[in-house]
Amino acid sequence: MTTELLVATNDDDLYRSCSNLLAELDGINIVARATDGRLLGAFIERYQPQVVLLDEEIGPLPAIDMARQLNVAHPSVGLVLLADDDGPASLRLALAAGVRGLVDRNLDLTLLQGAIDSAANWSEEFGAALLGTAGRSGTGGLLLAMAGAKGGVGVTSIAVSLALQALRSERAPSVCLVDFDLQAGDVPAYLDLVARRSVSDLLNLTEAVSSRHLDETLYRHESGLRVLLAPPDGEDGEDVDGDTARQILAALKARFDVVLVDCGSVLNEAGASAVELADKVVIVGTPDVPAILGARRLLELWERLELRPASEVSLVLNRVSRHSEVQPKLVDKVASATLVETALPARFKAHEKAVNLRDPERMRDRRSRRAMARLSCELGLVAPSAGRSARGGGRSRRRSAEHSLENRGVGASGQVALESVAAMFMGLLLLLAVFQTLVVGYTMNLAGQAARAGARAAAVGESADAGARDRLPGASAGSASVSESGGRVTVTIPVPVLATPVFSPFSVSGSSGSPIEDGA
Repeated sequence: MTTELLVATNDDDLYRSCSNLLAELDGINIVARATDGRLLGAFIERYQPQVVLLDEEIGPLPAIDMARQLNVAHPSVGLVLLADDDGPASLRLALAAGVRGLVDRNLDLTLLQGAIDSAANWSEEFGAALLGTAGRSGTGGLLLAMAGAKGGVGVTSIAVSLALQALRSERAPSVCLVDFDLQAGDVPAYLDLVARRSVSDLLNLTEAVSSRHLDETLYRHESGLRVLLAPPDGEDGEDVDGDTARQILAALKARFDVVLVDCGSVLNEAGASAVELADKVVIVGTPDVPAILGARRLLELWERLELRPASEVSLVLNRVSRHSEVQPKLVDKVASATLVETALPARFKAHEKAVNLRDPERMRDRRSRRAMARLSCELGLVAPSAGRSARGGGRSRRRSAEHSLENRGVGASGQVALESVAAMFMGLLLLLAVFQTLVVGYTMNLAGQAARAGARAAAVGESADAGARDRLPGASAGSASVSESGGRVTVTIPVPVLATPVFSPFSVSGSSGSPIEDGA
């Protein structure tokens, strides 16, 4: 998520240094600069920043008094004070005035970023508490944890597809995909990434996970998706404990609008932390007895560990076909979790090329894309269209979401369809051209035969015209012209259009001659 920052300073050098440092980071946007403390309140009202970076030298009031007034007038804004003295005494005064962070005016990037992130998190928590919308895992973006009922049900494939669907939404949010299948993570194979950085690089940090740490560790896929990979060596996944996983997830949730966690099918400490902290938890299964039993076994394990009650878990069915012996209605009756209405179809061939080429965008099957769009909407990854009535508008919202999500992805399928129509049209034109060429050849052959027949008739003293026309079929006989000169007979016939009675303005000729035979 992007932090909106207002910088309040009249020191040009300080503002330039601050701008240059923050330009190195993603997720922090300077919305304005205030150079007069008397106008700071008006700037906050106008730009609605989450964090105000307040220079103690801005004046005209002392910075502590100004911070106290701003805290009363705008309690949801996080204040970070830039001061020459950032010692304990100054920190106590600043905290008493409502300041959320104190940073030396010499500006260390790590300390500055940490203070801004902390103030932004506090601002969001305050706003959520004020509105009564604080979720299970605090404020920030949506955290969705996905686990498999058993191995091979398609958790990673679905997680990747849902992350890309969320990224294509109308809001174009920031999305992060986390691979917490620490021993057997397959996300790099789906996105064609080389695991040089992983969650292991965020271990043993002496301070909280900051945006700078995340920028150095997360991969940026060509689609814009940010990815946190599992360790390339499975044994290193044992070093990721629950506390570390919670710290990482909290930092990601504060920064991104949507965070999807692939927990795999084997429970580990990191996956358990994701299940416990997530806003929504999904189990992926297939319509068969082993997967149903696996989902029930996993739910019972979570309840024994007090991670998540079954009533708060959703079940997604993958590879559903009308030919399957186990249908979604039966699963809904026997499953402890809530079955999601959208089922993903069994379209193995449609996914094969995308998986083998490591490019999810190669999956252009319209039915699969529509199902994934509906699922992303149902899971809350994509906001339903505004202005729709709650009653009876579910199908319309889903269709609207599908349309908005498919504008980028399914647009490729539409282009393929148009190209196919154009190719068919060009093929038809080529076929007609070949056929017309055959008609021209046939007409030339007729002209030659008629000329020879006319020449033979002339040789025995008969009419060359009658002899030539007798050799021609009805339509051509009526349109042909026959001439005789110097013992040679020439027959000219207009070329028919595609063997129809319609003649083109073009014609072909045949000529033949023979000596005149004397009568006996």
